[in-house]
Amino acid sequence: MSYSYQPADLLVPRHPDEGCHEAQVQLLMLEENPLERAHLAQFLRWGNATYCYYHHHEADVTEADYLEWLEGLSSRTQATMRALGYEEMRDSLPLRRYVLEKNDIGMSDFLKILLSPSDWQAYQASSEVEVNSLLVGIVPFN
Repeated sequence: MSYSYQPADLLVPRHPDEGCHEAQVQLLMLEENPLERAHLAQFLRWGNATYCYYHHHEADVTEADYLEWLEGLSSRTQATMRALGYEEMRDSLPLRRYVLEKNDIGMSDFLKILLSPSDWQAYQASSEVEVNSLLVGIVPFN
């Protein structure tokens, strides 16, 4: 596999903020190892796509949405989020994602469209590894 691309060529989708995009290009230029540069670029593409999801979809979060979202949280997390209150939480990414998903604007579907097929597959695989590593020690496996 050849990694002779210019750093900016590795950032598709690119960050919509030009300053952030330029900072990402500079970061990639600092990485001398082509394989590591490709991995870093992939993480940046995932981040760029996720940024686009949250910032290009309006989530009109209501207090009813907040209360409904709280019901799905663990008691410990629920207590923390309840203590922070609706006004503090209404712009939080987890609550915004909940409202977007509830209104059929799913992050997974959005990322699948925006990312290349190989980036999408790698993203899914990394998500599974992350979830599985979180469950180790919590969920008993037979």
